[in-house]
Amino acid sequence: YTLWIGGFDKKQIDSSKGSAFPPRLPAPFVFSVGVGEVIPGWDRTVKQMRAGETRRVVVPASLGYGEKGIGPIPGGADLYFEISLLELKSPPKLTEQQLAWLSSHAEP
Repeated sequence: YTLWIGGFDKKQIDSSKGSAFPPRLPAPFVFSVGVGEVIPGWDRTVKQMRAGETRRVVVPASLGYGEKGIGPIPGGADLYFEISLLELKSPPKLTEQQLAWLSSHAEP
């Protein structure tokens, strides 16, 4: 993935494709879908994707980091992502904490 703020042609904030500064090698971002490990905008998007697909999506602040923001992401910021879904794996066995989170965060 790659993340920009302010638009796809604006400030790049993060990428799993590696970077020169700070030095970081490319590495896939691995997470479980639908259990609260990522922002809601990612969960909703990735659930609709197929392996091998790339999408550009705009995640509104309400499905991102909200009004508080986090790190270099200011509060109220819409997030511009390019997401490439490399593969889907069978879901892991959920922990009690994840099951509790799911039951309290049902999707509309």
